[in-house]
Amino acid sequence: MSVRGRKSGGLSQAEKDLAGHRPIYPVHPPGEKRRVVVYAHDITERKRIEESLRLKNLVFDRSIAANSIADAEGIITEVNDTFLRIWGYSSRAEAVGRAISGFLEDPQKALSIIAQLKETGIWEGEYTARRQDGSTFLAYGLATSLTDGENQIIGYQSAVIDVSERERAKQALVESEACFRLLCENSLSGIYIVENGRFSYVNPALAEIAGYSRDEMSGMDVMSVVYPEDRALVHENIRRRMAGEVESVRYEFRAVRKNGEVIDALVLGVTADLEPGRRALIGNLLDVTARRRAEHEGASQVRFERLLAELSSRIATAPFEQLDATISDAQRLMCEFLAVDLSSIYRPCADRTPALQLTYLYLRPGLTFPPVPEELRSDAYFPWCQRELMSGKILSVSSTRDLPEDAVRDRLSWQYFGIKTSLMFPLVAANNEVIGTLSFDTVTEQRFWSNETVSRLRLLAQTIAHALARKRSEAELRDSEQRFRAIFQHAKVGIARVGRNGEWLEVNQTLCNMLGYRPDELVRMTFQDMTHPDDLDADLTQYRRMLADEIQTYSIQQRYVRKDGSIVWVYLTVACEREPDRSVRNFISVFDDITERKRKEDERHQLHMNMAQSDRLASMGMLAAGVAHEINNPLAYILYNLESLSEELPRYAKQLAGARLALNQRLGEELGKILGANLVALNASTWLDASERLKEAVQGTRKIREITRDLGAFSRVESDHLTPVDLRYPIESAVSLASNELKYRAQIIRDIRPTAPVLGSEGRICQVFLNLLLNAAHAIKEGDVNHNEIRLRTWQEGSTVFAEVRDTGSGIRPEDMGRIFDPFFTTKQVGRGSGLGLSIVRRIIAEYGGNIRVESKVARGARFLISLPACTGQPATETDRLCVQQDTGCRGGRLLVIDDEPGILRALRRILRDHEVVEAESGEQALDLLARDQQFDVILCDVMMRTTSGMDVHRWLLSHYPPLARRVVFLTGGAFTPHARSYLEEVENPRIEKPFNTSNLLKLVSEIILAARTSK
Repeated sequence: MSVRGRKSGGLSQAEKDLAGHRPIYPVHPPGEKRRVVVYAHDITERKRIEESLRLKNLVFDRSIAANSIADAEGIITEVNDTFLRIWGYSSRAEAVGRAISGFLEDPQKALSIIAQLKETGIWEGEYTARRQDGSTFLAYGLATSLTDGENQIIGYQSAVIDVSERERAKQALVESEACFRLLCENSLSGIYIVENGRFSYVNPALAEIAGYSRDEMSGMDVMSVVYPEDRALVHENIRRRMAGEVESVRYEFRAVRKNGEVIDALVLGVTADLEPGRRALIGNLLDVTARRRAEHEGASQVRFERLLAELSSRIATAPFEQLDATISDAQRLMCEFLAVDLSSIYRPCADRTPALQLTYLYLRPGLTFPPVPEELRSDAYFPWCQRELMSGKILSVSSTRDLPEDAVRDRLSWQYFGIKTSLMFPLVAANNEVIGTLSFDTVTEQRFWSNETVSRLRLLAQTIAHALARKRSEAELRDSEQRFRAIFQHAKVGIARVGRNGEWLEVNQTLCNMLGYRPDELVRMTFQDMTHPDDLDADLTQYRRMLADEIQTYSIQQRYVRKDGSIVWVYLTVACEREPDRSVRNFISVFDDITERKRKEDERHQLHMNMAQSDRLASMGMLAAGVAHEINNPLAYILYNLESLSEELPRYAKQLAGARLALNQRLGEELGKILGANLVALNASTWLDASERLKEAVQGTRKIREITRDLGAFSRVESDHLTPVDLRYPIESAVSLASNELKYRAQIIRDIRPTAPVLGSEGRICQVFLNLLLNAAHAIKEGDVNHNEIRLRTWQEGSTVFAEVRDTGSGIRPEDMGRIFDPFFTTKQVGRGSGLGLSIVRRIIAEYGGNIRVESKVARGARFLISLPACTGQPATETDRLCVQQDTGCRGGRLLVIDDEPGILRALRRILRDHEVVEAESGEQALDLLARDQQFDVILCDVMMRTTSGMDVHRWLLSHYPPLARRVVFLTGGAFTPHARSYLEEVENPRIEKPFNTSNLLKLVSEIILAARTSK
């Protein structure tokens, strides 16, 4: 049926369709009225189109142009007499019903014309037409699209003239233009012509859309009706069309009406030359504001209804076990859709008091919310709301001001929780019993709850109420069964009933999850099918003993093979149910998954082994440093005394030879009688032999010094201080440390070429080569040195330094190649290795940005290739590596020597005999002396002393006499504590390592004395 009339008094026409109510729920509650949904379609726009078409028909049939109308599919529905004449048809019936493409010589041309009409709404141009008899003629046409009130294309209309007839064409063109203007003037969409950025023509529809008169818009700047933020968009589209980059455009922008109202506009436009040199923009502008708003609101309503229907369906059909999660999810989804901060459901308390307790709560993620009490009861926080809701009322509160005066506690609770607005529903069961409440609340902003929202959410509350009532009933029915099956079904361990032959009779889900099978799969199998083969015999032994009634229960740790093939460790406990005759009815097996525990135990074991190995290495390093320190102190004065005697003894021998010659000349044979056997002491050969033995002693002592220095390098393996390192020194130290393992097995071939230094710790790099050399040595049997070799080679390629350790040993088996760098993997005999050597090597090399590769063939030896990035720095100067220096000749200085080793003090006093030397035998004595006397050019101070260390003395000088602290030279037999090593790295004072090189020591002392005198 049709009706007319608007609230505003204007006329409108609508069609109403009656449709039966479609309930949201599949079953209507008894006594509920069925609903009727009425759909009304506004057809005012359609009527306006019909009126426009009626006006058009006044000139349609009388025009000398060939006029035609086609539907949206491109099928001709109406033509005038001129059309029939030009195309050679005798009646309209012959032309109507045919496709537009049938009237053109090129059907593709018809398709392109329709495509442009769909895009821009207008087309103008020439084409070759085909008459009914097959002949062709040149046609000039003008076409526009016809749209309905929603801007949807419902057809096309065109005016065509045969331009081959020029005289008639002129008149036809005039009539066509008149027809086109009539179409434009009566078009429901806005039509415009823009020249030089201003409107030169607008039709009445466009003026109405913009809210201006046509005179006001004539000459108006286009941008004046464009929303400021969209002007760049419009300007760019105009530029593209005028520049010829595109033939047509279709886009939306926001327009501003005369009254300031912002509307959504759709533009369909092309570029045309009105005459030579006069280019203009022509197009349609449609007001799509109402459509956009309706689409948004309609889509939102549809989404709301769909969400409500979906949630209601899910809640109504949710299984008992999933109902809580389904309700919580429904709260979340509804809060997200409505942009609500939280939702809560209160249920009766367990003590069956009239009060309600919070049981479901959803908080928007990221919401700042006060702590919620563990037992939040509505009678304690919201007593007024509870009373109203329990009476069956719906509460819509948009502000705390809406609460009555007697809702004092409710208002305080709202303020505590920060609630601004709330929509609350009673949860009413089928017997009108209120079994809880549902609320939606906001804390970030106030919200007005529309009647439509309240009505829709009421349906959700009803669904939740029915579901909770159903849950309560099912819970009561299941309560007794659940009490008996709770342990079986919900245990955190796997439980199974197992038959006499090992078949699974009943299993819980935990066991299924543990083994990776579904219950229906497990009950078709036996426990023997999935017990690890290596563990099956032990399990069956106990199983048979239980069948024989020898034992009543047993426990065992064993492995099971999961469905995916992975292994799970289980602590299995088995008991049995017996018949009256003591035969086994079935077994009850409990499975505790201990896979993670076993993994952690393995990790702890490995960690303990790592720590033990690290402790051993650290202890060895500390021991090496301690040994080196203890050896270096006496070695310093032993070496000095031997070196000085070795230098002085030849002089004494020469002097004795001169004395013997003088005595012989004076006494003659009497000299032999006087001295007797002691005369040999004056023989030159005696002293030359003693000199040779002293030289050998010096060489041996220097060898000891080299060994202690190698031990010092090994003791620094834990140092993380990175410096440029010349590979020659750690390699030589490693060879020296490993020499006892190497010398009985292979020859050492060195090809150590000069390379740039690498950035690292000399001690840790020494450990790398020591581990590789020991591995190489252990791969070669003893006793065949001449036929075996270990080759060490270094070279540089570009910015990479390479080092190679190659041996002729037994090689590495192919199956072991992928594991040799794994911690604790070893092929050596028990007691020969921990399996950590190569793992440590790879870790150290990786830490320094390098790489290590291995190549090997069984019985052909192995080759380890190390690559490290070269660094641009220079390695530490070797003032302590016996580089001979020239004495500056600066004498007569005043020196303080501090050391708790008397032998060191005596040696230094002899070495520094050209200077005034003051001695202190401890750090305490030195501090007492320095407090009274600061007139020293140089202070030689031992680092490690028993009570007050050299570091303590230096720190005291820094606090009391900073200039004097800069004159300290540290003497060290090896800074083997981390603190001492760190302190020496931080200060800039020079240090001399024991046993010291005499020339270097004298030179350094002279330089400091000279600097001190210069500064004075």
